[in-house]
Amino acid sequence: MTQCETPNGASDARVLEKLLKLVTDLGHRGHVSVAAYGDMTGRDFPTEAGVKLNHFRAGEEYAKDTKMLEDVVAWAGENPSPSTLMLVAGKVSEELEEVVLLLKRQKNYNLIYIHPPPSPTVVVLIPSPT
Repeated sequence: MTQCETPNGASDARVLEKLLKLVTDLGHRGHVSVAAYGDMTGRDFPTEAGVKLNHFRAGEEYAKDTKMLEDVVAWAGENPSPSTLMLVAGKVSEELEEVVLLLKRQKNYNLIYIHPPPSPTVVVLIPSPT
């Protein structure tokens, strides 16, 4: 969220709605976890949407990157492959990139990486179908 602004005329709730629709359109049925990382001041995610908001002030990039890495590793431990990890992000830390690529290449997780300009940092975690 620190790497971009919500597109003009769109609310955070609308962006979330479109993101979840994309996941559904890609064929997923079931639970989806969404986490946003960055400066959440003034953001308008609806509380009932279940988005995990991780607030980091500008300049706290290391803490933000560390939290994202921890969350992805914890999620992978709770969700066996072929679960899907969707990253909507601009620049991610080298460590996170390495872990995500390991999950994809060696652990058979699915990866959807969306790198739109300008880029938000949102992690969507999709467990394997039951």
